[in-house]
Amino acid sequence: MKIIELKNVWMSYDVHPVLENVDLCVEEGEFISLIGPNGGGKTTILKLILGIIKPTRGEVKVFGKNPQELDKEWDWVGYVPQRSNVDWRFPIRVEDVVLMDILARKPFIRRATNSEKEMVNQALKKLGIFHLRKRPIGELSGGEQQRVFIARAIAKKPKLLLLDEPTTGVDIRFQHILQKILKELHENGTTIVLVSHDIGVVSKIVQRIVCVNKRVHAHIGEFDEDHLCELYGGDVSFLTHGEGKGVRLREHD
Repeated sequence: MKIIELKNVWMSYDVHPVLENVDLCVEEGEFISLIGPNGGGKTTILKLILGIIKPTRGEVKVFGKNPQELDKEWDWVGYVPQRSNVDWRFPIRVEDVVLMDILARKPFIRRATNSEKEMVNQALKKLGIFHLRKRPIGELSGGEQQRVFIARAIAKKPKLLLLDEPTTGVDIRFQHILQKILKELHENGTTIVLVSHDIGVVSKIVQRIVCVNKRVHAHIGEFDEDHLCELYGGDVSFLTHGEGKGVRLREHD
């Protein structure tokens, strides 16, 4: 079953093209990563999937429908936005941030049930931040805040999980914890789309890497130095530690 399908998608902001003739299909249970330079269109693809924006041309389907037509299906979707897209000054407690996503599409305003509260607690424990549940989110460190939004996305056990640079602002130890969590979710059938610049890490855990730079350039199982240098305009550093290989993407305009 196709969970996500983009057909001949073009997207422009004003007169500036961001995506050109993009075709992308994500099957149920698949784990993919979108990589590419800043401004290449990765986050735009997530926004199209979420129905936040509509394509200039082409077709986007999620669970077989236009995103704007989805209703109860949104209960099947978890989303971790970029940190820069969140107002951390908003006065709300950690546990309420996580609970919001569970209650967001309920037909009427009500208190959370005990089972819903337990879903929140389990997600916070999985992310190692249960002890912070009563704290205002604005008082947390950047890494702790990121953990809260990951907990929020996984609390309702989504069928589709979208993550936009989820390792930004977190330490190496938590990156390993997140890898383990994502592997577990994938093994339990969750379809995952992960936007990341950490190619060395994602290549170890995803089934497919999709290179995005206005167009979908390639679908590759393992990264190739020549191909990545071409994709990033030569703006790639390759690092070796022992027997392993890592990739660092230098910032550029």
